Amino acid sequence: MAGMASQLATTTVKVVEQEDLDPDSYFQLVADALESQGYVTKELLAEPDVNQWVRHLTDELTYLAAICPVGTVLERRGDVMAKR
Repeated sequence: MAGMASQLATTTVKVVEQEDLDPDSYFQLVADALESQGYVTKELLAEPDVNQWVRHLTDELTYLAAICPVGTVLERRGDVMAKR
């Protein structure tokens, strides 16, 4: 994992409430972060399969945050996410 703004490697994320952040805006933030980190390009994001993968990733992150109380710190170890 890498910070969306900092692009620094991390194993933790903190659940926060962002009332002004709608699903489409969050998708764009994730897509922009993946692009700035070199994982995708605008041309790739125009491909239906790639766009769907980024949407699925965004949905998974949203779901994970939704089932945790605000302030929860989640830690990734390998493929496993757990409360810290």
